[in-house]
Amino acid sequence: MHPEPLKELKLWLAFYEQFWENKLSILKHVVENPEDTELKLIKSEKEDRES
Repeated sequence: MHPEPLKELKLWLAFYEQFWENKLSILKHVVENPEDTELKLIKSEKEDRES
């Protein structure tokens, strides 16, 4: 067995894994805390800065 190609794939996937984990954490928070509006406030502040 030659693990070299798998090592390259692992490195490539590791870069994107950080984004997947962040999105899943946000989704978990939203599902578990539907009354929490903190995420909406963060989005609004970001939109204000971009305007």
